[in-house]
Amino acid sequence: MGEHSKIEWCHHTQNFWIGCARESRGCLICYAERGDARWGHQSWGAKGTRRRTGRDIWRNPLRWDRNAQATGLPALVFASSYSDFFEDHPLPNLWRPEALDVITATPHLIWLLLTKRPQNVLDMVPWSTVDWPGNVWVGTSVEDQDNAAERMPHLARIPAPVRFVSAEPLIGPLDLTEWMPPVDDDLRLSAAERAMLAPVDRYAEMGITGYERALSLAPRQYTVDWLITGGETGPKSKAAPAHPQWFRDLRDQATARRVPYFHKQHGDWVDPSQFDSSGYDTVAMNDSGQTVWIDGTRRHGNHATAADGAATCWYVKKKTAGALLDARLWREFPAAATTRFTPEEVPA
Repeated sequence: MGEHSKIEWCHHTQNFWIGCARESRGCLICYAERGDARWGHQSWGAKGTRRRTGRDIWRNPLRWDRNAQATGLPALVFASSYSDFFEDHPLPNLWRPEALDVITATPHLIWLLLTKRPQNVLDMVPWSTVDWPGNVWVGTSVEDQDNAAERMPHLARIPAPVRFVSAEPLIGPLDLTEWMPPVDDDLRLSAAERAMLAPVDRYAEMGITGYERALSLAPRQYTVDWLITGGETGPKSKAAPAHPQWFRDLRDQATARRVPYFHKQHGDWVDPSQFDSSGYDTVAMNDSGQTVWIDGTRRHGNHATAADGAATCWYVKKKTAGALLDARLWREFPAAATTRFTPEEVPA
């Protein structure tokens, strides 16, 4: 589990335990819950039994850390892809201190702690502003504006060196500028500068474009140091489409404020103009041209128009939909992802 993650913005996934309870609309068709259920487990929901993973899995980060130290390049580790590291539940509460010991013992890894419960973080970690490890980043999932209003103030209180937002699955328009640095034409990267950013070898095998030169992190009075976006995937009857304009708006918010932007994927539904359809019969590979309303509801047929706020989307599944946004891949990372932490930057 997690040796070579399929998640585009990390190298490894580490699950100290499995199981969680739905927190919001973004959990409605949770991939982890569906995957775990295929094996007949009952690990989800308030009454589910969380399952601690095996001893070998807990040892994996120690090996990854040795490899990262040997290469001089940090590996990004997403903790809890099949749970929420900060869920307030009796069993995770029992296991979390030991998991934090593993995190502390692996200073050459960059730990990505993504949660839908940022209000719990400060009460569940042993660190404060003065001793927060330089290799432990914290992010929160934000599906729409309501969740941003609820979760972002809690994220802003966490003194992690990198605070990030995962707007996935994006189910509505989203404005995060309140938590981003102001636009500064002296600091922002031009389109030409971004186009010149070359791939970093460490990410080449994953098809990820990083920075040839490091970008400065946003000033600490601001919250968003990294923005990830993505659409919803899952059963066709449930996966909701994301309007490409929602992604464009977030991209523009980030790039204007020098926040690294990572567009992971469109989801299962995609505007035909946003994916590479060369070599494909786009009519045969989708549902005969369904028109999808992007207002929280879906209607079939051809009666919706752009004036109604609708967009024509093909149901082609995630792999085919890809991640091209206006003919370009957005695969940006905070500066710390392309540099090695020094001992002085990582508290013992």
